[in-house]
Formats: sequence, C-alpha cells, structure tokens
Amino acid sequence: LLASTALFLLTPGLASAKATGENPLGVPRAEFAAAQEGLELVYHRRYADALQHFERVGVDFPDSALGPVGREVAHQADMYERRDYSAERAYLSDAGEADALFRRGRRSSERAAWNAFLEGVHDGLAAMYDIRKGNNLAALNRAWDALEAMKKVERLAPDFHDVKLATGMYAY
Repeated sequence: LLASTALFLLTPGLASAKATGENPLGVPRAEFAAAQEGLELVYHRRYADALQHFERVGVDFPDSALGPVGREVAHQADMYERRDYSAERAYLSDAGEADALFRRGRRSSERAAWNAFLEGVHDGLAAMYDIRKGNNLAALNRAWDALEAMKKVERLAPDFHDVKLATGMYAY
C-alpha cells in the first residue's frame, strides 16, 4: 500500500514541476519529467513500454536510482496484475541495482530528499513483494523502512506536501 501510494503521489508534484521547472525535491526538470512519463506508461498498463522508458532513464541519469526503481514499479505492477512472478528475476536484478545506487547516494547530501523518496518507493515495493511471497515479518520490516524514508523526505523537503499522503496512509 505504501509503495503504490508513494507512486501515485509523485504524479501531482511531477505535473507542477514539469510546468514550472521547479520542485521541492530539488530534482532536475528533465529527470522529474522522465519519472512522470514513465509512470504514465505504468498507469496505462503499458508495462513493456515503461520498462524500455526506464531503461533509457537509467542511461540518461546513471547516478539516479530512478531507472531501476521505475523498472521495479513496472515489474511489480505487471506481476501483481497477472498474479504471478514471471518477471521475478528481472525485478530482483533491478532491486539489486537500486540498492547499490542507494548505498552510493547515502554518502552524499546532494539530492537527499529525492534519493530518500525513491528509496521509500523501493522499500515499499519490496514490502509488497515480500507479503505476496508470504514473508510477513520481512514485509513489515521493509514497510517500516519505507515509512522512515518518507519521514526523512518530510524533514528534508517540507514543501513536498504530497509525501504526507504516504505517511498518513500508513498510519491509517
């Protein structure tokens, strides 16, 4: 729930950022727009196109976890819809790539709010995956990590009000 909430939260903020070129997370306009474009593909259930899009995003923004996290979103949405694990290997590979980028990104304060947001989405997706696999304790731990990441976003970017929905949904 937290992962899907976080993903849907991104759309309003992205829409205004695309129009104005500014966003409270300090993400470059092109990267923010790329996130919105990829999520639109997922929303329209065009998972193969979303995977290709986020593959390009990974090349265009190699220091950002947006590429692998976007692919995680597409894989999870597709597998959840089909109620299978057909893309499990690819999902786990993308999750590992994102983990490596997060480890590297934690050493820098640059774009810390954006990195925390993406890490929260990543952890929320992992929680969803774990619960589907019956790993309830692991899912709870990852959901907690996702919530902590979203709380960090609130501290680092208090003007990014959309994230309050993610933390509020978790509390609810």
